[in-house]
Amino acid sequence: MKNKLLILSPIIMLLLSGCNTDNTTYSVTLDPNGGSVTSTTLTFKKGESIELPTPSKENKSFLGWYTGWTENDVLVDSSTKIEKDYKLIAKWNTYDLTYIDGNDNVVAIDSVNPGSVATKIDKKGEKLPTPEKWYTFSDWVFDYSTIINQDYKIYGSYTDEDIVLGKTRHSLMIADKSLDYYYAIKKTSLTKTSDELRKDLTSYAFGLSMANSSKDSIREYFSIGGFDNIYTSPSYEVPPTKDSVSYAFAHNVINEQHILAISIKGLNYGAEWANNFDIGETGDHKGFYLRGNEVYNAFMNYVSEHSFDLSSSKVIVSGYSRAGGVANVMGYLMNNAKNEHGQPIFTNDNLFAYTFEAPTCLETSKCVQYDNVVNYYNSADLITKIPPEEYGLGKCGTSIDIHTNNVDTLLNDFDSSLSIPSYISSTEYPDEVSFVNNLINKILTLGDNPDYTTEPQYLVKTREDFMNNAAPTIMYAMELFFSLKDTTVNNIVSDLKDKIDKKDYASLLQILFVEYGLFDYLNPFIKDDGIIYNEDELKTHAEIIRCFFMKGALMPVIQIAISSLANLQRAIYMHTLEINYLLLNNYLENN
Repeated sequence: MKNKLLILSPIIMLLLSGCNTDNTTYSVTLDPNGGSVTSTTLTFKKGESIELPTPSKENKSFLGWYTGWTENDVLVDSSTKIEKDYKLIAKWNTYDLTYIDGNDNVVAIDSVNPGSVATKIDKKGEKLPTPEKWYTFSDWVFDYSTIINQDYKIYGSYTDEDIVLGKTRHSLMIADKSLDYYYAIKKTSLTKTSDELRKDLTSYAFGLSMANSSKDSIREYFSIGGFDNIYTSPSYEVPPTKDSVSYAFAHNVINEQHILAISIKGLNYGAEWANNFDIGETGDHKGFYLRGNEVYNAFMNYVSEHSFDLSSSKVIVSGYSRAGGVANVMGYLMNNAKNEHGQPIFTNDNLFAYTFEAPTCLETSKCVQYDNVVNYYNSADLITKIPPEEYGLGKCGTSIDIHTNNVDTLLNDFDSSLSIPSYISSTEYPDEVSFVNNLINKILTLGDNPDYTTEPQYLVKTREDFMNNAAPTIMYAMELFFSLKDTTVNNIVSDLKDKIDKKDYASLLQILFVEYGLFDYLNPFIKDDGIIYNEDELKTHAEIIRCFFMKGALMPVIQIAISSLANLQRAIYMHTLEINYLLLNNYLENN
């Protein structure tokens, strides 16, 4: 028995000694706080020094592993002996507040120092509308008294309103890109009259113009908003001419209110451009007035065919640029329309006519200040000043100048990759509006200035001068230009640019100064194009253009182009759709 105990005693002693050794382990859980780490759970024996991994986070510096967020929480590092379980949080030199809009897009990331509070950003969030709802940004949802010791995602909150939506995708004129544009009418607005500024109706009407670049585009705009009985004029299907106009009508019922919309094509013009210069010697702008009558009669036929009751309907009319001139004529005709009892058909209760960047179109006596016709224009846009008011032409309705001196800022905020030539002021024209007015004035006073010409055949001082001397040639040139293939036009432009770059002044002077020089230059290009044209007619008009360049009303333009080319280019850019989209939004937001 003793021998057996002697044999067991070492084993018993070994077991007893093992009971006196503390092999307790503790876990350490790591929260990288927006960063990344090789392992988030580690195990250590009691009393061991803690060896922790270093986490990483893009563009951040690691400050250490801490027991919590508050100032009373302590740093845990290799000097710490483990005596308990730990849950540790990584602290960084700054934390990111990521602002996310209603479309799950990041609007901004604001970096904040640990232990401080955040400041709300100035930017607003967006949320794409649906065909029935328009979302307006309310606020960023966050308690700005929070002490920042971690990253936060901050989401925008939005209010919604019942709307009629319009959506169109349009190519920018300044840059080679396309963007989606959304417009909406608040359903509550449709019960109101037009004798006050209706911001949403104005915006929706602008969209009506913007969408009318093609038959498919305007049909899509109407369809998204739930319109029916969509009619598009046959002119969409045939090559345009000087005397053509395209337009679309549609119907909707919203909250038991009938809506009739008229959109006149204001984009992607071709030969219709020539119609701008068919102003006639007296009275209304001949081209615009005839087209306005055409659209008005077609609309009244549309109403009759569908048995719509105009007295219980709201009618929206819209047009941009040339189509704006036609829409303004429509506004005049509709305000003067009477039913069989001699009562007005259209009043402030049922007519909302909007024009954008419209040229002059009505004789001055008809330029009545109707509340239900509103013309938005940019006074730095050269196109809106042609034909000049000195020819006895204007617009009916109320005209609102949306020009602002911070055009470049608006454009940069819209898209930082977009820019137009900067304006260069002078004592003669200190700002871009005076530049445009100065240019028009120089052309109108040409006959009074012997530095240019006093030859009657090169004057455009009066409306009669313009129609006799310039209009036929301009209209011919426009129709011919839009008949040519794009490759032909590009070849002409490329060849002229090449002559300028190579300083081939001999060829350029021959084109301008030698009799029939312009005809001799253009004729081979046009002949290769393959279109059918009359060479004698081309020769006549090419010679008129050449002489106008040298002696006529184009000389002031040439001189200004040489001395202030950037300003002239800017005045033309002022007519682009995106510039006026930004100006209109800026005006509506601030009024």
